[in-house]
Amino acid sequence: PQRYPLLRFLRLSSLFLEESFLRLFPQLNTLDIRGCMFRDLPLSFYSLLDALEDCPSLEELQLHDVLRHLTIPDGPSARTSKPLSLKRLRKIVVHDEPKHTRRLLSHLPLPSHVSLHVIGEVYDVDDLSDLPSVFSSLLPIDRSGIPLLQTASHVYIRNLQDIDITAHLGSVELRIKLDVPDDHDPEDLPGCLKTVTALFCKAPLVFLDVTGQFDTVKRTRTWIDVLSAFPKLRYMSFTGEGSLLNMVCAL
Repeated sequence: PQRYPLLRFLRLSSLFLEESFLRLFPQLNTLDIRGCMFRDLPLSFYSLLDALEDCPSLEELQLHDVLRHLTIPDGPSARTSKPLSLKRLRKIVVHDEPKHTRRLLSHLPLPSHVSLHVIGEVYDVDDLSDLPSVFSSLLPIDRSGIPLLQTASHVYIRNLQDIDITAHLGSVELRIKLDVPDDHDPEDLPGCLKTVTALFCKAPLVFLDVTGQFDTVKRTRTWIDVLSAFPKLRYMSFTGEGSLLNMVCAL
């Protein structure tokens, strides 16, 4: 800080870092780390949390392919029961394997004004046979620390080339996306619809926007479950391919 007191944005990509490096810039507003590893001994997960807590001015945090390189100490840790406190945080983006995104978010309760983007790396296509379970595995078991799951008013499903679910309440956004192997067909609109009803069942949705291949939704029951889960819906928008006959029959 003495040499660069005005530095507010720092992006680090594909580098070997020292643990102490993260503590050099407590004045940062944005910290973006992508594909970096830590030199010599691998950094522990709890050491990363401590280093982040030494950046009290952080408003945006992005961690891409970082958590998988951290170690998890054996035995009880005082850190396991102490949540990470970043009072100025406005946005967090985490891109990693589901077990690692779940661990981080379990230690980072998010106030209602914080936007969250989670991208889960899925390597085994067999896991994708149950999309609600895959999406749930990206999030903490106790989801009370993600308020938008209970308060979202708008939800968008994107399932032509992506498996992407986004929710909004005003300017606050929750985006959950799966990064799947290139040779896997990502189209599973029934799974996406079931995921939305599972994750947002307590939210007062008024707007639902769906992009996908509608012929993959074979059962009218799938649409009935969606409409029953969100009785306050006032606006629905559909874009993509195929027939919406089953949805119409569910109305």
